[in-house]
Amino acid sequence: MDRLVLKKILNHADREVTTVYDRYEYDKEKQIAMRAWDRDLKNILDNQKKTEPKKVFPKKNNLIL
Repeated sequence: MDRLVLKKILNHADREVTTVYDRYEYDKEKQIAMRAWDRDLKNILDNQKKTEPKKVFPKKNNLIL
């Protein structure tokens, strides 16, 4: 992913002189980057669900209330 797009997504300040003249919002690039991140994050979570052991809870009658 392009560092400039990441800076725009994170809304980091750009201190270069040309920034004054660059009024382009990078909306398309930011959208593409966010979709890629969404896809990758979903893949990570799906893989975690497949490999994560199931939780075992104690029976109710064994609990002290």
